[in-house]
Amino acid sequence: MVTVKQLKEMLSKYPDDMEITNEQSQGIIHMCNTSDTLILSPYKPIGICKRTGGNVYPSVVGDYAGYCPELDEDLYGFEFTKI
Repeated sequence: MVTVKQLKEMLSKYPDDMEITNEQSQGIIHMCNTSDTLILSPYKPIGICKRTGGNVYPSVVGDYAGYCPELDEDLYGFEFTKI
């Protein structure tokens, strides 16, 4: 994992107007934090977790509808409230 301090050091080497994308050239469209993690995501949240109250993002795993970073778990549709 990269810390905020390490990220700042890495980014200081690049021009301020340079775009940041993931490996698929998707730009960051959502940024939020949990109690100990900063999340930069190319996806908007699709719901709110019923257990944590945190954001749920689209899942890339099989029959799951969403993914909750705070739980580090993929969720079924009934486990979160859709936005």
